[in-house]
Amino acid sequence: MPGKYVKHKGQLYVAMYDYYKFDAENPPSIEEVTKRWAKDNDKPNNWSGLTIDYPLEEVWQYREYSRSPMGDSNLTKEEWAALNKSLKEKGWDREQPLMLLVGKNGVSKVGEGNHRLWVAKQLGLKNIPVRFGGFWKNVERGVGRGPVI
Repeated sequence: MPGKYVKHKGQLYVAMYDYYKFDAENPPSIEEVTKRWAKDNDKPNNWSGLTIDYPLEEVWQYREYSRSPMGDSNLTKEEWAALNKSLKEKGWDREQPLMLLVGKNGVSKVGEGNHRLWVAKQLGLKNIPVRFGGFWKNVERGVGRGPVI
């Protein structure tokens, strides 16, 4: 909320946003994060580099594609098999979380990790690591089903 002051390089500035902090143990829903950014210019102040486990079912609605990406993918059958085997044996590598893009226009979508998300769903994984890949002016969906807030 405007009216707060922040100091930057020795100068006082009026803070334009009252940023909030993610609690990784009890994070807000993706819908809430999107809504706060779209309607209130509010984004978490510790979002960069923070990986949060979200239920796959919550993330699923933000996927880029509403159909299986296997037929149209640039991955070969062998690469799909290797991805399937890796996720099945090791789970989702937290060092390579799914990247979610959040748009000021009320659209959020999976930016990176659509193939892994699809395989994780097929394998029945319950939670996946998610990192917010950026808060943008506009995020455009391909043929996905991500909700517009």
